[in-house]
Amino acid sequence: MNPDGNSHIRAYLEPFQTQDYKPFFSALDIRIAEVTLRKWAESLDPEQKFWAAWTFALAHRATRSGNIFVDLDQLESSDQSMQSPDPNPGFRESLQTQFKNDLNGNPESPIYWDAPQRIYVRKFFELESQLAREFFNLARSKSHNSGAPFAAPDDRLSVEQRRVVESVLSRKLTLLNGGPGTGKTSTTQQLLKAIFRKNSEARVSFLAPTGKAVARLQNSVGIPATEQGHQVSIQTIHRFLQETGSSGDYSLIPRFPTQPDYLVVDEVSMVDVSLMHKLLMALPSTCHILLMGDIHQLASVQPGAVFSDVFNSLNENSDCTLELTKNFRFERSSTVMELCQSIKSAEFERLKSHLFNDSPQVQFLDHENPDLVRSMDAWIEKTVLTALQLSNPSKALARAQSSMLLCALNKGKWGVEHFNSWIRNKCAQYFRNTTQTHFWMPIMVLENDYNLQLFNGDFGLLKQEVSDQPTYSEICYFEREDGSQLEVPATSLPRFQPAYATTIHKSQGSEADNVLIILPPEDSPLLTRELLYTAFSRTRDHLTVVGNLEGLKTCINRPTQRNSRLAERIEALFAEE
Repeated sequence: MNPDGNSHIRAYLEPFQTQDYKPFFSALDIRIAEVTLRKWAESLDPEQKFWAAWTFALAHRATRSGNIFVDLDQLESSDQSMQSPDPNPGFRESLQTQFKNDLNGNPESPIYWDAPQRIYVRKFFELESQLAREFFNLARSKSHNSGAPFAAPDDRLSVEQRRVVESVLSRKLTLLNGGPGTGKTSTTQQLLKAIFRKNSEARVSFLAPTGKAVARLQNSVGIPATEQGHQVSIQTIHRFLQETGSSGDYSLIPRFPTQPDYLVVDEVSMVDVSLMHKLLMALPSTCHILLMGDIHQLASVQPGAVFSDVFNSLNENSDCTLELTKNFRFERSSTVMELCQSIKSAEFERLKSHLFNDSPQVQFLDHENPDLVRSMDAWIEKTVLTALQLSNPSKALARAQSSMLLCALNKGKWGVEHFNSWIRNKCAQYFRNTTQTHFWMPIMVLENDYNLQLFNGDFGLLKQEVSDQPTYSEICYFEREDGSQLEVPATSLPRFQPAYATTIHKSQGSEADNVLIILPPEDSPLLTRELLYTAFSRTRDHLTVVGNLEGLKTCINRPTQRNSRLAERIEALFAEE
């Protein structure tokens, strides 16, 4: 390929949208490459422009899949269409020449080649390097906190839980891994008491990535201490960071005005490299940090697998990682717990035996089951319809959140969009046969609105009229972290979608009594062990699974693989000591 020297960046990438290349790049890859490189690449010759455009779009494509970088070895072995994008043979040699001569040495370049086979969007190379150093320093630092000696928490805590409390009070950084029902909540309750025994004036912040996860924290931890004059807050990470600058610009102020003494972050597996870096950079140097999560759950939607990378690397090199193994939610004989354990250990035969052990906790419905539609209708009537006809919005919201319909995919016959439309029509038909004039539609907010203090993932109820062509009423109801009700005009809402059903990814940080999981009959690279574990572990009581055994077997034998060097970089820093 030898494009004109005056061509725009887009001209170098659009040929890869043809069927000859599958097409390889998305419109977003091309647009971001064009905007990012336009000014920087002005001084490059045509050959250099081509490689700059191609490598940046390639690296951006990798980040869309959650990877920090693109691995050329993987690319050459798995994607025949891109073996010779020039299309001259030996593209790696050509790439090496360009990066050695021009592209890598310029600190203003948005591309970074980590020889011999990794290509980064430069900001992610820098984020990964900086985050590794931050965690290394935190792991090696003891607390600078002085004051009263450690006061023993509640005697009912297990030995594992007591170690967590002691670690947070004595160390700068503690990472806590634990599955559902292992007592993370009760541990944080006792931690809060122990903190105030040690320092009654301590400032404590509890954070979570989504509104649902924050609601769980609020319900479980509560803020009774604030009534006694203690300083405690529970909020989303984004809301917490928004205090540092206007319009979500977290870089304006380097330190939080509130200067928390203790920070507890739940569901850290959902936090990506960029958000984690912003959070650590904004904290005071004296802050004690507890990061809690489950390394077996899905990684963040955005690039990286921060919690599992950091936990696994520090687990080998420091004493700041702890794990809760005793389950308090389920008995040892619990079918749900057995299913989760079999997924984590990739034991398909064990999984299959517990799906068909006639447990009242679990129901499995094959795609070919002639009673499938009738069974799903019954589930919807029992869970969704009973919640959405309640007149009190607070009660309706609580009832609606006691059940979840989770899909592996967003689009298609077995995806979220289809089931949201199907259930919406079913509700409208059902309520037209009643005397009700309105019913609730559950919605999920899809973007942050700092003015309304609504954030991506927040769950609310939008009132709708019962008619042949239903319309929205003027009000949507949400609940704040403190339990107060927020009423928002429908016309003022940020972008949202119906939430009768949601993706398994977006269910992280949530749990419900009754969970229905929809898996597609066709295979997809999205169907992984972590996806299956995350879905199954959302339930507190009853689980219904729609799928097929072959699909479950594929899932359980397909662990998530993300290109990241965070763990490797942390381990290298310890090796250099």
